Amino acid sequence: DGVYRAAEGVLEEIRAPTGESIADVLCFHVDDVGDVWMGTSSAELLRWCDGSLDRVKLSIGLTAHSVHGIVRDDEGFWWMATDRGVVRADPADLAAAADGATSPIRGQVIGTDDGMYSAQCSSGRQPVCGRSGNGSLWFATTKGATMIDPAQFRLNDLPPGGRRAAGQLYLSLRA
Repeated sequence: DGVYRAAEGVLEEIRAPTGESIADVLCFHVDDVGDVWMGTSSAELLRWCDGSLDRVKLSIGLTAHSVHGIVRDDEGFWWMATDRGVVRADPADLAAAADGATSPIRGQVIGTDDGMYSAQCSSGRQPVCGRSGNGSLWFATTKGATMIDPAQFRLNDLPPGGRRAAGQLYLSLRA
């Protein structure tokens, strides 16, 4: 178990700051500046940046316990296949959290209330998500594939029925 990188022709293990092996990585994603992000099964994202490993606890704004895949849309948002649905987040918010910011990550969770047959995205095999030539995003779930067109994605600030509780944000995938 563990995560390794090739350095000068030799495999070198990437370890947690505590010296422990990283054993729960489910996926990798390289961002626009070359940092390597890792989705895990332990309620966090990991970022390998400039030779160090940073952790983003998903509990500071996202409801997922595991991240199975990450795909970028045309506007730069990351869409993550998770055990609790598809999560859309701004990578700048995730980078800020990795740098130590404690403000909540602004993310949107898409699940069965938004039309998915299952909010549980598949894991164990890769890839579990991808982007087609027209920009549509595809996610493997336990009950089949889900397609999301980010160009049609709209935030809806009213819950079903039209009443809003303070601080809640609701989503709509319909144009």
